[in-house]
Amino acid sequence: MLKYHSLRDKVFSLKNLSAAFQHVKKNKGKAGLDRVSIRQFERDLETNILNIHKELKTDIYKPSPVLRVYIPKGRHDKRPLGIPIVKDRVVQQAFSPRMNLSGAIFEKDFSDNSFGFRPDRCCHDAIKRLEQYKQEGYASVLDADIKAFYDTIPHKLIMDRLREKIADGWVLTSIENMLKAGVMEDGIVHKTTEGTPQGGVISPLLANLIGDIIDKELEKAGYKFVRYADDFVVMTKSKEDLPAALSCVKEIIEGKPPNESIGG
Repeated sequence: MLKYHSLRDKVFSLKNLSAAFQHVKKNKGKAGLDRVSIRQFERDLETNILNIHKELKTDIYKPSPVLRVYIPKGRHDKRPLGIPIVKDRVVQQAFSPRMNLSGAIFEKDFSDNSFGFRPDRCCHDAIKRLEQYKQEGYASVLDADIKAFYDTIPHKLIMDRLREKIADGWVLTSIENMLKAGVMEDGIVHKTTEGTPQGGVISPLLANLIGDIIDKELEKAGYKFVRYADDFVVMTKSKEDLPAALSCVKEIIEGKPPNESIGG
């Protein structure tokens, strides 16, 4: 399998870091732990980008803990978000699949049935694919999501997936440091031993790396499905096939080889 070496200079060139900031600015967002807003960061943008560039050239990147906040999810639940400081968002954005090599390494191999947080794909495309499968006779639906998906992905699994294509130790260690940066909540920094925080710029790419494992197993089993981040739909031609589909999904998520498959 082809592996990519010496990504450091490609990913963290001054040009790429400057472009990364423009994406961060476009996405807006609140200040992190250091209380430096995007607007404040931009006031001395050239110096800030140069400082990041120098740091990345000399050291393994060591990000700050993310700030934990909660946003409403439905009527009664709340969803945890982790807000990195602007500097860390710029570095994470440099890994984004929309603008650089490290994303393209994995993007080209992702399932065609995955639509969340990918270039030139959106929820409307996911709906169109569902309509297509429905017209093909797949009218029974298993609607599922993975509980606390972002918060519970094992770090080892993420790193193992990255190592399948990346052989640059500096890049791998920097990403691992992002995962282990910790979370500040109620004035206390908590260690992070699993998960990738929702709100982190790089989290969608890392989550899709893991979600793609589910995609490939569902494809292998012959199911029609659509996945958008941690939400996915499996479609079958009859209601009688849904229990087998659910069993297959559970086995994949639990890391067991599916026992049942269907032919188209």
